[in-house]
Amino acid sequence: MGELWVRLFNDIYLKGQLPFNVSVAGGSVIWNSMVKVVQMLKDGFTFKVGTSSSQGADNFIQYKNMGKNHGPLFFIVLWVIWCVRNEFVFNNQRESTHIIMGKIYSLLHSCEAVFTPPHSSMATTAKPRLVTWTKPAEGTVCLNVDGSLLKATNTAGYGGLIRDSNGVFLSGFYGTATVQSILFAELMAVLHGLQICWESGFRRITCFSDSLQIVNLIRDGVSAHHRFSNEVFIIHQLLAKDWEVVIGHTFREGNACADVLAKMGAASDSTLVTISTPPCDLSMPLLADAHVVVFIRE
Repeated sequence: MGELWVRLFNDIYLKGQLPFNVSVAGGSVIWNSMVKVVQMLKDGFTFKVGTSSSQGADNFIQYKNMGKNHGPLFFIVLWVIWCVRNEFVFNNQRESTHIIMGKIYSLLHSCEAVFTPPHSSMATTAKPRLVTWTKPAEGTVCLNVDGSLLKATNTAGYGGLIRDSNGVFLSGFYGTATVQSILFAELMAVLHGLQICWESGFRRITCFSDSLQIVNLIRDGVSAHHRFSNEVFIIHQLLAKDWEVVIGHTFREGNACADVLAKMGAASDSTLVTISTPPCDLSMPLLADAHVVVFIRE
């Protein structure tokens, strides 16, 4: 049966020629498209920009040069765009720019990790750090806090939010700082955030700030003569309660939602505002964090 099929295929389609060297009148769209593609790959085509054209630059050479200049990034971008287009055409699903960028950089990181030789110069050079929002463990809530100092108005503010392990917004807060100091604003964000967590009944909290100085001040403590010793002391009293609290540092790229609220606090006239639903400005950052979108930190 196999020999009969081969003979029929050869007589009807190939007519004694090699595959893809023939065009089939009335053949399937896929077959004829494959034939055209193979011929284009063999002949190359002229690269055109606008209404003018350069002299026939081979397609392979163009892509080869792009690969030399941009590595796998160029081809990964094409692949992701193609996948996103198919999702929209066939499944009617749109994806945000944040998610698309996350897929691109995740694929880029994976390709470099797999294909870069361990002892090559490319592997030893410093690479951008990939940062995401840090999801808490199940049963633990994540408290992200931040401070902001607006240079234009010389006003400081703070803000923060509480989310569960799925990235669902539970509560948020922001307010203006009574002292025009970014250090004070960062401390107030931690202080009010912990107070709200305790009053809300949360007993397992992971608190993240993008200020390493604040994290160290809270962990190591300060002398009684420190300018903000009272605020640090109150935070220590909160930490001594009967609950589990971990204070950690994150990069600003993983703290974008708290940054939005901190800026709202700096522009506010109230010392403390609590919110149960996220404002519009938080919609995209919340979605990006919930989908674990990767951001690049140079």
